Amino acid sequence: MIDMKGKLVKLRALELDDALLIYQWENQPEVWRTSHMPGPYSMESIRQYVQNALVYNVLAMQQVRFMIETLKDKTPIGMVDLFDLDMLNGRAGIGIMIDGNYRARGFAGDALRLIIAYGFQHLHLHQLYVDVVVSNAASMRLFQKAGFVITGHRRDWVRNGPDYEDVIFMQLFHSSFKE
Repeated sequence: MIDMKGKLVKLRALELDDALLIYQWENQPEVWRTSHMPGPYSMESIRQYVQNALVYNVLAMQQVRFMIETLKDKTPIGMVDLFDLDMLNGRAGIGIMIDGNYRARGFAGDALRLIIAYGFQHLHLHQLYVDVVVSNAASMRLFQKAGFVITGHRRDWVRNGPDYEDVIFMQLFHSSFKE
């Protein structure tokens, strides 16, 4: 198994105690836009999701999600996941969410390196992909710094209030991953 500790954070499995924090994070309207959720989750649906993550394996759920904790004091500061896991074609989408109080401190980049290594080294994926709304310059920089390249542009892909926003499609291939 690969090391799930970076320089600033570690990734750990979800625990039942994480349900309330996940509920709070997932129900922020600014998160809905990037997670393509039309509205809030119920606490019960979050509890069921966490329970399923504890019981079912990655292949059954076609997703794996980790909590991101600081190494310094083990504070949960976000989540990172591989979703739409397609083992036949060796690919998965990647998502990351860092609590607003912990952004711009290097935590996201450290967690991203760990989940990329997990996907390529442990799951033996061929590629990872991400959709980033064009207005999210910080996410664009984060993924580009990790080696993702822009391979597509989707016009009017995400609703932003009464308007629509373009999305940039980015990919990272195992062959270009620098460990």
